[in-house]
This record gives sequence, structure tokens and C-alpha cells, in this order.
Amino acid sequence: TTHYRGRDWEVYYTSDIPLSRGPWKLWGLPGLIVHATDADGYFLFEMTNFERIPESVVRPILYIHHKDGPKGDYKGAEYKKVSKKTYIQYEKAYHEDVNAFREFEFGHKVFTPDGSPLPITKTDYIPLEK
Repeated sequence: TTHYRGRDWEVYYTSDIPLSRGPWKLWGLPGLIVHATDADGYFLFEMTNFERIPESVVRPILYIHHKDGPKGDYKGAEYKKVSKKTYIQYEKAYHEDVNAFREFEFGHKVFTPDGSPLPITKTDYIPLEK
């Protein structure tokens, strides 16, 4: 068990896979983390499968710049560095009303197939870090 960023975590690892890795920011044990849960029961990371992938199949991870977007259609600002406080404010706004957030941030509205505005969708804001 450990206390990290405001949460108590219970973590299990296997030394059969000698990789000091795990989900999110949980790493550093003498084996691969295969299960992690917080004491409040909000978060659960659990390895469900592990297999070797042939090197011929492995591809590098590419990061897409906002300006280019996946299809070159994003017209908004480029990435910008923000403080943690600002990031948390954005994250909360997104969870309060994802549709309003999209309209404000990206400048477009999303409608249902019949042309009606999407209803307000709110999800609980439960950050990994307290």
C-alpha cells in the first residue's frame, strides 16, 4: 500500500515479469504492476492480458499536433502550456457540460440526427489526484 497524490493505493505486482512499470503514475516496484485500486473504490487498474507482440508489428506512438489534427481539420490554437490549476479548471468544465466545453474550446456545436441540440451531459468529476 502507498499514499500518493491524496489517495491511498493498494497495489499488487508480479516479479515473474521483471518490468518496473504500471498504470498511470504507479511504477517503481520490482515487477510489473498487475492490479491497483484506491481506498475509496473509484479507481481500479487491472491487467487482463499480457502477450508478446512481434517486433515487426510494433509501431511507434505518434503524437498529433492540435493544429494538424487527425485529418488536418482542427482550426483551433496550437498546444499551449498551462498551470495545473488551469488544467483542473478545464477538466472540471469538461465534466460539467461537455457540449458547452466543445463549443467554447473548438467553436462548433454538436446536434442530434434530427437537428436538436444535444442535452447537457454531466459526469462526476473525480480526479485521480486529490
